[in-house]
Amino acid sequence: MCQTSEFSSLYCCSTCIMSWSRPVSRNRDAMSGFRTLPPDSVKTPEAALPLPAPPAVDSTRPRIPPSPSPPIPRPPPMKIYTRTGDAGETGLIGGGRVPKDDERIDAYGQVDELNASLGVARAAILPPDIDREIAAVQHDLFVLGADLADPRPTGPGQMRLDPAAAARLEQAWQRHRHGYAIVRATTPSELKRFRELRKAGLGLLSAAGQGNERSIAFVEDTAVDPRRLAAYTDRFARLLERHGLRAGFYGHASAGCLHIRPFMDLGRPGEVARMRAVAGEVAALVSEFGGMNSSEHGDGLVRAEFSRRLFGDELYEAMRELKRAFDPSNRLNPGKKVDAPAMTEHLREPALPRSLPLATVFPFAFADGMRGAANRCVRVGACRKSAASGGTMCPSYMATRDERHSTRGRANALVAALSSPDPRAALGDDALMDVLDLCLECKACKSECPMSVDMATLKAEALYQRHAAHGTPIAARLFGHARAVNRAGSASVRLT
Repeated sequence: MCQTSEFSSLYCCSTCIMSWSRPVSRNRDAMSGFRTLPPDSVKTPEAALPLPAPPAVDSTRPRIPPSPSPPIPRPPPMKIYTRTGDAGETGLIGGGRVPKDDERIDAYGQVDELNASLGVARAAILPPDIDREIAAVQHDLFVLGADLADPRPTGPGQMRLDPAAAARLEQAWQRHRHGYAIVRATTPSELKRFRELRKAGLGLLSAAGQGNERSIAFVEDTAVDPRRLAAYTDRFARLLERHGLRAGFYGHASAGCLHIRPFMDLGRPGEVARMRAVAGEVAALVSEFGGMNSSEHGDGLVRAEFSRRLFGDELYEAMRELKRAFDPSNRLNPGKKVDAPAMTEHLREPALPRSLPLATVFPFAFADGMRGAANRCVRVGACRKSAASGGTMCPSYMATRDERHSTRGRANALVAALSSPDPRAALGDDALMDVLDLCLECKACKSECPMSVDMATLKAEALYQRHAAHGTPIAARLFGHARAVNRAGSASVRLT
């Protein structure tokens, strides 16, 4: 049905669909018949040719029903499978075949989508210089797509990357002040570091607070229409500025989801009230932009308080009715979706009591010293992992699977002890020593924990405080003077 040979398969399919009632020529004007004509070129009904009058019907003659038409033969249904399958492969331009999950196929799809997005951008009225730059990037993407679809030897260094194209792109970024730094990654090790950057970003932001400040996750899961994300982010930043807060902006911009975590010290007087005020204003801002207050992590105790405002009375009451129907006794996770308490009601530590001065051997660069170092933990539980997850932190938890023997468990125990009226006596408690005993002091937590909690140093300080108050045990003295003990053993070898 399609006789056109000068268009790509995409245009060919479009021509076939639209050519059922009109012929298609072989020239380049084959598609011109489908263009919309201007209104003034269309003939009015008065100017159109008159239609022939229908033949007269003799009402006296008996009507004979028409004979039934023979059934139209239908082709057999098309099979959606093959006899042997395709072995999970797809073809390339030169006839070669690669697995469908090949990295090159995924990259080709990304390049194709990016090129289509740039085409949409160019459809808008852009300044000539920006349009030229986008056109140049499109040209480079066409070359890259052809390279991805063309068979080539596999192995490092085989990708035909044009250094001039990368240089032009970097110059355009600098000219338009796109970001504040440009880092080029070409080697496998550099690419690996880029892939790990996003995972490490949360920890880097969490550790960016000043003093006792920590990034608090109470407005960090909002999402709006990506087309309005820039305006929303600007309003969010101004909201935080009014409250005198800094924050880390992190998330999935393509989906309109942002994880914004303000830096706050909840032990500071009035800080908890300020946190709730910010949460209420953010919920109102999200509602104004038609977004969601919890787009990824769920409502929970921290966001369910504002659900009625976001969903409206009618939908919220329907949610309450559904909850009562399936959980009449309100036993299944109460307060996480509806009828939630205030977000500040169940805080783990509304405000820690003022810590008493404690002279330490190790210097701790926090306002409240050793307790501030232990309270650095943000309780995300990165230390609660198995050996199969990779990394070293935390070996005692990997062996016992007991929360007490994780870095988080030890940090919680130390914070509780250092918050007591007599922290020196609390550090000498036998129960605390049981929690610290299995710590190998390997310092894996210092390098792998998002907040770089140094449990080895904290344990050493706790042991010093205990020994100073209760004396040093003989076993600890023997380990501490292992060299002298070994020399004595070598000298007395004939006696043993």
